[in-house]
Amino acid sequence: MRTLALGFALSLGWLHAQTAKQSDFFETKVRPLLVGRCASCHGDKVQMADIQLTSKDGLHRSSVVVPGDPSASRLVQALRHTGKIKMPPNGKLADHEVQAIERWVADGAVWPEAAIPASVTTGQGHWAFVPVGKTAPPEVKRQEWTRSDIDRFILAQLEKNNLAPVGDANKYTLLRRATLDLTGLLPTPADIDAFQKDSSPQAFERVVDRLLASPSYGDRWGRHWLDVTYWADTTGVGRRIPLRHAWRYRDYVINSFNQDKPYDQFIREQIAGPDHAKGDTKKSAPDADARAATGFLVLGPWAWFSYDREQLRVDIADLQADLVGRTFLGMTVGCARCHDHKFDPIPNKDYFAMSGMFLSTKTLSAGNQDGGINTVRLPETLEDVKRYAADLDAWERKVAEVEAAEKVNAKDQEEIKKRIAALKEKSGGSEIEASIKAAEQELAAVRKRSGIAGDRQILPFTKYMRPRLPEVYAAEDMEFPANAR
Repeated sequence: MRTLALGFALSLGWLHAQTAKQSDFFETKVRPLLVGRCASCHGDKVQMADIQLTSKDGLHRSSVVVPGDPSASRLVQALRHTGKIKMPPNGKLADHEVQAIERWVADGAVWPEAAIPASVTTGQGHWAFVPVGKTAPPEVKRQEWTRSDIDRFILAQLEKNNLAPVGDANKYTLLRRATLDLTGLLPTPADIDAFQKDSSPQAFERVVDRLLASPSYGDRWGRHWLDVTYWADTTGVGRRIPLRHAWRYRDYVINSFNQDKPYDQFIREQIAGPDHAKGDTKKSAPDADARAATGFLVLGPWAWFSYDREQLRVDIADLQADLVGRTFLGMTVGCARCHDHKFDPIPNKDYFAMSGMFLSTKTLSAGNQDGGINTVRLPETLEDVKRYAADLDAWERKVAEVEAAEKVNAKDQEEIKKRIAALKEKSGGSEIEASIKAAEQELAAVRKRSGIAGDRQILPFTKYMRPRLPEVYAAEDMEFPANAR
């Protein structure tokens, strides 16, 4: 029974390998020809002579292929240009292309059920899709140098290349490296002194624990995460529009590192939002930190000024799908907007499934305020309301001050310009020229003296910065979900 079972298993393995190989050949050599050279006349929309060559069912209905017998197949005869019907009508395929179709038919005209190769689906042949497994550490000569299995792998490569490891770093160098790596800062004199005096075996372990507990750890390593995303505190062309609430997502990331948040939770909060991330379907009032997590999806370089809002929605969904792929999978996904990926399991169909979810996500607001990014009100406390009232009063005074300064400045400039114009109307002479030059210098001084009122951007900026009750840039579910096609 064991021999029979082993033989059966081996035969199944051989059949699977053969099928996978045939599927790969079809997807890489045959399907591109059928789609690229035949689909315009025998595709999904047009089927001249009732022949369709872009689907498995269509091929069977058309009866132009006899699996295993290329010579009896009308498709092969037409491609060879040996009979009355010669295809494609605009010129014969290259010899290697005809041979690919002949080989495919001879091997049984395998048309895989999936739209992508079996090797891609299973990840065969690509290191990124091979499951992680235990590997025995290699044997090394200098056993005394190693302190862990990681050291064995490092030393094995060094010995393979006839290299020897360098000596251990001294205590100051070790402290400096660890402090820079974990916090981005240099160790203080007190830190150096304490580590030099600590002769216990746990001295370095205590240093690492202290650095991991430092707020600077989140600043240092949160920055790397923000670099992966599209995060910035400005938006628009040239990133000139300030995003007043962008700091909430930045702080969410920093706090997540400092709280040692589990990575799976970190992912769910940013993609699915606070309610879904906790697996709670009840409508609760999430805190600002949890709401801010979806800033990952909405704080992007959106062309919010686009006149074609529908095109903008699709482009945003495309960037969001690609961002999720790059950030969490380490893979580009955006290419599948147009075609199946060749070497990794991202088919066109899956791309539009993802795109549909993001089309069902509210990313932009109705207006252009805050760069057009969707803004969500947060629950406010009595202190928030009091602070808002005080800030609003101060803001109104500031706007009035800037407006008054602009009026005075504009009036002064207008009077000087009139003087300059009157001087230019008089007959020339060195005295008149000197007066004009003096008036122009006075005009420049008035513009400079006006400070904030002299910059045309100051008043719009001041009005833009009107205080508001606590808000956050966040994603929300659309009232009616959309389906990408």
